[in-house]
Amino acid sequence: MSKPAAAAPLPKIVLFGDSLTEWSFAERSPHFVENGFGTVLEEKYAGRAKVLNRGRAGQTSTSLLDYFNDIIHDLENESCEYSNWACPLFFTIFLGANDACLLPSKGTYVPLREFEENIRYYVETLLEHEVTHGTRIILITPPPVNVRTPLLSETSDLEEETRLARQGRGYRTYVSKKRFADKIKEIAASYEKNDRVACLDLWDALMQYGRENGKSDGFTPLDGAKDDDKEKDDDDEKTPGSGLPGAKEFSKDVFVDGLHFGTEGYNLLSTKLLELISAKWPEL
Repeated sequence: MSKPAAAAPLPKIVLFGDSLTEWSFAERSPHFVENGFGTVLEEKYAGRAKVLNRGRAGQTSTSLLDYFNDIIHDLENESCEYSNWACPLFFTIFLGANDACLLPSKGTYVPLREFEENIRYYVETLLEHEVTHGTRIILITPPPVNVRTPLLSETSDLEEETRLARQGRGYRTYVSKKRFADKIKEIAASYEKNDRVACLDLWDALMQYGRENGKSDGFTPLDGAKDDDKEKDDDDEKTPGSGLPGAKEFSKDVFVDGLHFGTEGYNLLSTKLLELISAKWPEL
C-alpha cells in the first residue's frame, strides 16, 4: 500500500531586501523595534502562511542577485517534494536604500540604470517562473534619509546656508534616494496591466507624515511668514528630512539613526502595506 502524500507546508510570504527588511522582524532588530512589517505579517498570517525573512543588511540590488536565485532554487526544491505545494502568496521587494547611498562609509552605490535592470530581473523572474506563477509582487519605494536641518538665527545668511546644505553629502544622498524611489514607481507603472504587480509608495507616505508630524528646531526662514509665503516655500527642496533651511526633520521614532526605521517608521510601512494588500488582493 502506498503511503499517503505528506501534507504540504504552509504557503510562503517572502520579504526580500536589505536591512530595512531583515530588521523588520523583532528577533533581528538591533534597535529593539517590535512592530516591523515582518513581525506584523507573521501575526496577521499566523496559521495561514509562513513569512520568510530574506533581508540582508548592507546589501544592494546587485549584491543580492545570487541570493535571490538561491531563494528561487529553494522554492523549486520544496515544490518537488509535495504534489499539492502552493506558490508563495506574495513577494515584497524593498531595495534602493543602499543602492542610492552616497555616504563614503557605505560604498554601496549602484548606478540607477543598473538598479533598474536588477529590479526588472527580479520582477520578470517572479512573473515567469513556474514556482511563482501566481505570486503577487509588491515593490516598495526606498525611504529618504533624515538629514539634520541647520539651526538658523535672524542674522543667518539664508542663501549661503542653503548653498552649503545643497553641497553637503547628506542632501545629495537625499536627492539620490528620491531618484531611486521615482524609478521604483516608474517600474511598477510599466506593469500596471499585470494584476500581480503593485507599488507601495513609501516615499510619498513619509513625506505626508513628515509634513504633518515633523519637527522644526529653532528659527527657520518660515518663522513669521505669511501663509501664502509658507505654501510657496514648501517645494521639493524643503521636503521633510532634506536638511535644507526651513525643512522639517523626522523624529527618532521614525528614523532611529537617519537611515533605519524606528517604531513609527515601521508602523507607517506596516499600515500602508496591509492597506495595499486589502485593497488590491482582498482574497489574501
